[in-house]
This record gives sequence, structure tokens and C-alpha cells, in this order.
Amino acid sequence: MRARLGAALPLLLLSRLALGDGAFPDSSGLLLPPDRPGEILLATNFGLVLTRDGGATWFWVCEAAIDPGLVFLYQQGPPPGDRLYAVATHGVYRSDDACTWTAAGGALAGATPTDAFPSASEASRVLALGIRQLDAGARSGLFASDDGGGTFGEPLREEPDDRQLASVEIPRTAPDVVYATSYAGADLHPYLLRSADRGLHFDVVDELAAVGPAALRIAAVDPDDPRRLYLRAQGAGGDALALSDDGGDTLSVPLRLTTRMTAFLRRADRTVLVGDASGAGHRSAPGDGGRAFGPWTVGVHLRALGERGGRLYAAAASVGEPFTVAVSDDEGGHFQPLLQLADLCGPLPCPAVQAACGPRFPVLAAQLGIHGSAACPRPDGGASGGDGGRDPGSATGCGCALGDRPTSIPAPGAAIAGLLIALAIGRRHPFRKAPRRCSIRP
Repeated sequence: MRARLGAALPLLLLSRLALGDGAFPDSSGLLLPPDRPGEILLATNFGLVLTRDGGATWFWVCEAAIDPGLVFLYQQGPPPGDRLYAVATHGVYRSDDACTWTAAGGALAGATPTDAFPSASEASRVLALGIRQLDAGARSGLFASDDGGGTFGEPLREEPDDRQLASVEIPRTAPDVVYATSYAGADLHPYLLRSADRGLHFDVVDELAAVGPAALRIAAVDPDDPRRLYLRAQGAGGDALALSDDGGDTLSVPLRLTTRMTAFLRRADRTVLVGDASGAGHRSAPGDGGRAFGPWTVGVHLRALGERGGRLYAAAASVGEPFTVAVSDDEGGHFQPLLQLADLCGPLPCPAVQAACGPRFPVLAAQLGIHGSAACPRPDGGASGGDGGRDPGSATGCGCALGDRPTSIPAPGAAIAGLLIALAIGRRHPFRKAPRRCSIRP
């Protein structure tokens, strides 16, 4: 990749000028807390966008309110706390209100975090992956917290020098089981790790011929069957979805793509939905669990999928799409828009976010053409519209969103962004579970 950068450098630098780093504002994940039916949180590459009234009003939490660097990933713990977690340049952060964020302490504080996963059944337990610089070199390790992400102990496991941990997950119905993936070397030799004792000991599966050389990541562990794994394998020719019914001992590959996988959801009826970077959708039959796929016409470039109360939620790319967030009540045949980024009301109305994000919002507004929604709070403190009961139901299924590796280049003025907007579209970076960056700076 580096050897070929020189010839394309002028174009890449221009595209980075458009919105900070070559990335157009984009969606990357949906969080749907089951006990808060009016709340929807959209992870983006410029922060967190959220509504607490079923989509009538949407507010922004910029990355600067969380970390002085970049935020790569957002996760949410189980009810009743529904604690939010953010994996960022300088640490793993937690928040109970999306306003005040606190960095984790302990051994993880000295590492560069790469992933985090809160247990769905134990609110106090959080796992994280991080890279520590040791005398022997950089080591990728698995860390655990038993106080809700406040502190992390010494690594439960550290990989050999040539391997890097890529993902980690705790099954919903088997809280003592831990799955992780790693890969080694430039040839991307994949490994699957599994533990039955909360990460104290691991078995390593390295005979994964079905997926071939690939960066292997966990898309989901089945919420009903802890031995059923859905794995995303990114190889040179495109991504593949691998499936295991025996905890990884054997794998099948029911879906191969010629491009990137951008969204995944295992629904409550065991239908599996997949979106890819070309804008195509793929769907298995109800009850099939992802053993065979047919086409699914969605009409948008999907960035994330989620389910709550039998309703299907989708997030789309934020450029040239009919919606940014939408909901469907007919199995994805039609979508009702809930959000266009132009309708953002502004920074979340709390002191910490207002202080960090207020000076940045005019730049974001100019870049996205934000004009506000009719339901946004009025300057006198009143508000119009809003319907806290628009989104009834409880969460079901398991979903994830997948994006690209971040970069960091300071953002220019909005005028340059507007002139060079076309150059930003389609800019891609190497694979990562997190979104591309869009740094908004005053």
C-alpha cells in the first residue's frame, strides 16, 4: 500500500481536505437499548448522534467531548444501566448519560485500545483488546474489567509477537465463555480463540482452511446458541461470511462477496441480513440462520442494521441516500425515514457536550447543510413536535456494523469542503471494524 501511495498522493491530499481526512461523513452503527423505546443512537465517523423521543429530535455528541483524539467504536451495556462505551485513541471511555465520559484506569490505561465488548448478561463485566509497548516489543492483549469499565486488570492473554487480536465477544447465554479472533503476518493467517472459564485459559483453532488467508472478526455470536458463530473474513478478493455450529471446530462459508461487508444482523426469527459496499443486500430465509442467501433489494448503501420489538432499523451512507436512519415494519420491503443529517438540532444540551461541541457545530452544519428540524427546541427553550412513544418494543436479534480504518488530518474551512466534496466520496482506507474519520474542528 505504501509503495503505491506516491502516485496518488496529490489526489488523496485533496480528498482529505474536503472533510478533514478524506472521509465523507458516514454512519457506522446502531445502538437500540431495549428498555428505552424512544432512544436510538447512531455511531458515525464524526461522533455520536442520538434521539430520545423516537426520532423527532436528534442531537450530536462530538468526539472531542469523549477523547482528544479519535473515537473508533461505540458499544452499549445491558439494562437497566445501558452504559455507553467508546474505544478511542487514548483509552476506553464509559458514560451513563452520553454527556460525561470517563477513561478506564488500570493496565489498559497504558495500552492502545483496539476493541471492547460489554457482557450482555453481567453489567459489571467488560472485555477489551489493547496493544502494549513492552521491552520485548508490542504485544496485543485481552483485558477484563469487573467494575463496569472503570478499571482493567493485567492481560488475561497476550498474543505472540507476530499476532494481533482482532475481535472479542461474550455469548449472551453463556457468560463464562469468551471468543476472540486474531491473525498473523502479512499473509493474514487467521486464528479463533475460545475459553470456557472467563478468559483464564484458551483453546486456539488455527486450521481454518474454509476461509483461507483473511483478517477474521466476530460478526456475532448467536443470542440463543453460544456455539453458533458468525464470522467476517476479509481476504484479498473481498469479504466472506463464515458460519460455525460447533464453537469454531468446523466452518462453512455460505456467502462470499467481491467487496466489503458493511452491515450484518441475525434477526429474532433467525433470518440473517447482510449489506455490502456495492449497495447490494443479501438475505437468508426465516429460520435458516444464514445457511443460504438470496438477493435482498434495499435501495441504499447499508452501514448498519438493528432490530427492536420486531421492527427493522437501518442506517445508510450519509451521501446521496434517501435516509440516514430509517425503520421498516414489512421485513425491509419499505423504510420510513427517521433521520437525515441535515435535520440535526445541535450538540446534546448538557454542559460538557455544549462546551466541547458548541464551537465545532457551525463547521459541521456548513459541511452537512444542517438546517434543523421543525421539532428542534426553540431558542426560548420551548420545543415543537416530538413523540416519545413512536418506537415501542424490546430489543431482539444481534447486529453489527463494519467500516474502515481511521486517519487524522485537520479539517479546513467549510468553503474548501464544499468545493472538494466530490473528491471525498468513495475514499476508502484499509479494513477495520470502526468507521472512517471525519474530524470536525473549529
